[in-house]
Amino acid sequence: MAAAGAAGAEEASGAAVTLRRIKASDTVGLREKVMWPGRPELCSLPEDEVPEAVHLGAFAGEALVGVLSLFLPKEGVKGRAQYRKVAVDQDWQGKGVGSALVRAAVEAAQSAGAAAIYCHARAAKTEFYERLGFARKGEPFEKYGGHQYVEMERDL
Repeated sequence: MAAAGAAGAEEASGAAVTLRRIKASDTVGLREKVMWPGRPELCSLPEDEVPEAVHLGAFAGEALVGVLSLFLPKEGVKGRAQYRKVAVDQDWQGKGVGSALVRAAVEAAQSAGAAAIYCHARAAKTEFYERLGFARKGEPFEKYGGHQYVEMERDL
């Protein structure tokens, strides 16, 4: 998937999902449902609206089943891209939707000329990111009221 967000179909463990760009506001409902029930203030941030932000949605038919937000380096800067707030509907977890979203983010970051891509992964989910070629960077840290996170990075 290019940084511009061309639609594309991904095979997610036998279930076809279509990945496409969405608006930042389209990510909030699924994030609240999956990641922070009853905490909508954690589901969007002011930087979600910066020009370098790319929000991706995974669709099964018309149903939004996964989201990811990617923040590319400013044009002409060979920096690191960051993705965050990956959320996949519980009925679709374990079916390759999250992997498809992360692969699309990696491809978009490469196309944009980023030197690396990283995320702050929940400590319990680091194996998922390691399977996708990411490595742990630094020590675990706490945010969002006690959740443990680890920075995961992949050179591009």
